[in-house]
Amino acid sequence: FQVLRYMVKIWELLLKQGQFHIRLPIIVPLVIYHGRSPWNIDTGFKQLFHLPDACFEAYVPDFEYLLYNISHFTDEEIKGAVILRASLLTMKYVFRPDLGKQLEKIFGLFKDLTLKETGLEYLETLLRYLVNATDTIKKDDIARAIQSIPEGDKIMPTIAEQWKKEGFEQGIQQGIQQGIQQGIQQGIREGILEAIELGLKLKFGTQGLKIYPEIRKIEEIERLRSIKEAIEIASSVKEIEELLD
Repeated sequence: FQVLRYMVKIWELLLKQGQFHIRLPIIVPLVIYHGRSPWNIDTGFKQLFHLPDACFEAYVPDFEYLLYNISHFTDEEIKGAVILRASLLTMKYVFRPDLGKQLEKIFGLFKDLTLKETGLEYLETLLRYLVNATDTIKKDDIARAIQSIPEGDKIMPTIAEQWKKEGFEQGIQQGIQQGIQQGIQQGIREGILEAIELGLKLKFGTQGLKIYPEIRKIEEIERLRSIKEAIEIASSVKEIEELLD
């Protein structure tokens, strides 16, 4: 279902940009999987529906996505440009106990990029992913892998200094969790506000919508919930206005 949402967003963006007028462009969806458990979801979108009879098939959207399960590929089969190969190999081993042993080989792919600024940026991005995605990796494994790269002894202090400035090792995990929680709360608030706006419009029309800007100023989720519930039983806009005082 998430794949379909991504495809629709791409089409919507192209439509806004005026890049097509008659027919939609073809999108070939590709899912890259590297999870711990086996992939057991059908690649056909139609399989998500319960069809009581074959006659309903004509009314169900249907497409298939390509599945690239990198856990089934050998390292030699994972090909492509340096950045792509390093990224895919990292995802392949990130949940495996031998990740530390594989880092030297993975980081070794950067040997031709280390002298370039982009190479350092990609390497730093990869390190950030490793630190956040798994707790099995050790600092010694990372240091040893980086030092195996030509001029790795020059790269490590640069990255370490950058992490130190950002408080990476001490604060990144806490910051991520706080950000997620804030995002969840904001999403709940917006959902309640949308319900309030719809309720005011359906029940009281334009008169009800006049008080909506004032309601949007309220941050407390519980108070917004109370207003939403009050709209369901209120007989006039004035009753809702009294809750805003």
